[in-house]
Amino acid sequence: LGNFNVIRYYFPTYTVVSLIHLGEFLDRIEIIVSAIFVFSSIIKTSLCLFATSIGTAKLFHLDNYKPLASPLCLLILNVSFILYQNAMEMFNWLEIYSYYALLFQLVLPIFIWIVAEIKTRYSAKI
Repeated sequence: LGNFNVIRYYFPTYTVVSLIHLGEFLDRIEIIVSAIFVFSSIIKTSLCLFATSIGTAKLFHLDNYKPLASPLCLLILNVSFILYQNAMEMFNWLEIYSYYALLFQLVLPIFIWIVAEIKTRYSAKI
């Protein structure tokens, strides 16, 4: 594709796969790639929902996480409709996302780790 086309297309991987033609019998491979992408997105969302349900249940000291799965699923669905109006908004957000992600992926975990270390050492002295 080249640098210009990769920058120009929103989904360059899909574009590259659509250019592949292996004879007359193996055409339209992008359908397979799209199906794999959808399937992997469903798996990723399911795992995130599962982890969020378990984490929320532990946060509120609940014995069973299963009653939380449906409300959290509805919350995720609502947020997905509200978050971006179109693909252009999503790609604009991705340009500045790294600055926001730095707080949640680096600063906050280090802060939580330091607090946990202090709490562990303090409770060991008692």
